[in-house]
Amino acid sequence: MSARLPDEILEPNASPVPNRRPWLKDMAMAVPNLAKLLSRLARDPRVPARSKRFAGLMAAYLISPIDLIPDFIPLIGKTDDVVLAAFTINHLIQSAGYEVVREHWDGSDEVLGYLADAVDFIAGLVPRTVRLGLGRWLRG
Repeated sequence: MSARLPDEILEPNASPVPNRRPWLKDMAMAVPNLAKLLSRLARDPRVPARSKRFAGLMAAYLISPIDLIPDFIPLIGKTDDVVLAAFTINHLIQSAGYEVVREHWDGSDEVLGYLADAVDFIAGLVPRTVRLGLGRWLRG
């Protein structure tokens, strides 16, 4: 004889698994807003030209077939792309300043906060010596 599940799990509108990461859905839905934000920051005269050039170089790297870690390596093949993209987005957000970023952002402040926290965390995976060297170059 099988054990009976609690009634709340069997109700048609009940969720048997709680949604523990609603921010993840928000982040996925924010991709179009992120693309618009990056495009607008690239055209904004308040964003330093050197930061825009860096973003352009990183975009070229990301679409090129050359990789630090080849994409065919399972699990870690795309890691360098994700980390460098996050580092670049984080740099653009920091160099533009929050007010400029907020002005160009079409989504909610909450999702922008999630995004900023996520790219800041992922950008932190770039080795410290690389971050410091790029930081010096980007400051001129």
